[in-house]
Amino acid sequence: MIIILSLQLLISPLIAYHYYNNDMEFTMYIDESPYILFVLIYIIFFSIGLFVPIIKPKNTETFYSFKLEKNHLNGTIGLFLIIFGFISYFIGRYTPASLHFVFYLFSYARFIGAFILIFSYTPYRYIIALAVFLHFTYLIVSSALFYDLIIWGFFFYMVIELKIQSSFPRKMLILAIGGVLLMLLQSVKSEYRKEIWDKNNDVTTQSNFEKFVDVTKQRSSDLEEKEKSNLEHLITRLNTGWIISCVLVYVPSYQPITNGEVLKEDLKSVFIPRFLSPNKKSVGGDENRAKFEQFTGRRLGRDTTMRIGVLADAYINYGYYGGAILMLLFGLIINIIIQLFKAYFYNSINYLWLFFIFSFTIRMSDFLVILNSTLKSFIIFLVIRFILEKFIKEKYNPSITN
Repeated sequence: MIIILSLQLLISPLIAYHYYNNDMEFTMYIDESPYILFVLIYIIFFSIGLFVPIIKPKNTETFYSFKLEKNHLNGTIGLFLIIFGFISYFIGRYTPASLHFVFYLFSYARFIGAFILIFSYTPYRYIIALAVFLHFTYLIVSSALFYDLIIWGFFFYMVIELKIQSSFPRKMLILAIGGVLLMLLQSVKSEYRKEIWDKNNDVTTQSNFEKFVDVTKQRSSDLEEKEKSNLEHLITRLNTGWIISCVLVYVPSYQPITNGEVLKEDLKSVFIPRFLSPNKKSVGGDENRAKFEQFTGRRLGRDTTMRIGVLADAYINYGYYGGAILMLLFGLIINIIIQLFKAYFYNSINYLWLFFIFSFTIRMSDFLVILNSTLKSFIIFLVIRFILEKFIKEKYNPSITN
């Protein structure tokens, strides 16, 4: 969470201010000093809440020293979750729209199954786990919506690191390679989307994946010549600080601070079922576009969706200082959830479910998306755990030690 906030709201804006003299596609609308001060205060307050010690661990052993392969159930559980996730994915394609997100979350069980399988004695476990991720990569590339691929790709790498514990230089080398690949992906994304979304010009019989390969090959051959433009495109895509700068200019000069009204509506939308509150807000769609336009003063295209982000969301609710306190409380809540999860599932492969539960939270979108996805993900975890207890014949006790 801190890395993503820092990349998007600190490092990228600093590059935009200094390296490009704030002359980019998305311009920062306020001077550097007040912007950086605002973001630093909010990130620091969030970090304090996130890392302050709350619950004393049961012992000094950490997750990094866990030897998950000692549990012979890991292979069975991993394979079960992979199959369960794939079944959920295919069922979800034919369910009503109201159930799509639920089955979408259920389908992510296949990734946790792949993670668990890595810590097992199952033959060909790495090949099976890789196959799960490659299938996911194919789906993401075909849809041209790459954010999930980046998030879960990094999760896969983190799990592998927990297993192999590579040296620091090797980690840095892998991260550097990942940075180059990310730059390449950002450089081809726009052109690729034009290729697959412009149906009027689509006269070929190529699949979307084949088009992606062709565009990537072409871009790779031009990479050295267009290194600066590729970097500029990457920074432009990473830099969401321009949205915060819009909000700081527009609120409260043209749009007043809401004194928590937006957050109250978000909480109602998350915790009150729709049948009790038919008019509650939706996570996406027109309401999301309206919120962005209301607090930035900018108009979006009909097919464009943007969010103001969690820092701006805190600010529009309670102002400069109240928003900082809200970020502190937000970090504290996430901290408590993680610590309780660790305390309850300590020494357990259930710990790997934290990747799933916080897979949307780490994107640092607005509060509505974070609260909605985290709550539903945790409920999905409990449901799948219940299913495991019923279908795994042996007593389901995913302890690491025998």
